[in-house]
Amino acid sequence: MTIPADPRLGTRLAGYRIQGLLGRGGMGVVYLAEQLGPRRQVALKLLLDPATASEAFRERFLRESELAAAIDHPNVLPVYDAGETDGVLWITMRYVDGIDLAGLLARDGPLAAEQVLAIAGQVAGALDAAHTRGLVHRDVKPANLFALSSAGQEDFLKVLDFGVVREQAAGAGDPSQDRAMIGTPAFMAPEQFVAGDAVPAADIYAMGATLYFLLTGAPPFEVSTDLRLRRAHTSAPVIPPSLRRGQAVPAALEAIIARCMAKHPVDRYRDGAALICALDDLPEIAPWTPADARAWWAQIRMDGTARRAADSSRVSAG
Repeated sequence: MTIPADPRLGTRLAGYRIQGLLGRGGMGVVYLAEQLGPRRQVALKLLLDPATASEAFRERFLRESELAAAIDHPNVLPVYDAGETDGVLWITMRYVDGIDLAGLLARDGPLAAEQVLAIAGQVAGALDAAHTRGLVHRDVKPANLFALSSAGQEDFLKVLDFGVVREQAAGAGDPSQDRAMIGTPAFMAPEQFVAGDAVPAADIYAMGATLYFLLTGAPPFEVSTDLRLRRAHTSAPVIPPSLRRGQAVPAALEAIIARCMAKHPVDRYRDGAALICALDDLPEIAPWTPADARAWWAQIRMDGTARRAADSSRVSAG
């Protein structure tokens, strides 16, 4: 079977010459391109999803791309520019050589706990840099985490797609705002399925689901339809990573994943900064048994339910 050539290869768009295809995703396609002035190679992403057609989305995309370009953090892939040309939204980012973590796991299998912890710290730092500016990534997943082929200990990992973020307060309470659901269902927080909400806690949930994937080689829920996936995220218990992996997982790491993936935002770490504190406070890593795993995850669910019941009681009494 012959795959037709991409008609955009060799063409120009907004001062960039498109040289090769780097990848495709739910929101669009990413090309290797040469910027004609100054001359440098960049990653050029074209947003082609139908959700990008609304005027509200376009205005927000251009505004928030400017905010994302101002994020200065060693674990954030820098955004250079963004715009709209011939009806197509585009964004350019630094081009780096390496492999995304989805591809890495497909090649090498699940990662060791020590690797996952190192990744968690760097991603949490990147999210903190965004959350501090009132931005939410909305699509944290293994394919958006890029391991560089050569880098230092503090910046071996880059978080991609910070150009398709959302201001935390944008559109709050305003039904006229575009509330298109943005994200990857396998890693999305329950509230994103219901209302497309974008708050830092949604990134924390996706972070937990991503760490789960890195430890086990599979997403937290594997079901056959989007509807079942939505139901799983909103109401089904998660099988502990240690049970999926078939070997001991450090108790402290599994505890962090469990809290990240709490069904209700109030039961999670509130943002990247809170997650960094939890990672910094980790005790000496010690493996635990499958029985320990079941007990911990059951307690997490019980604690969350009791806390929400107490909160509701206080509200009613007031």
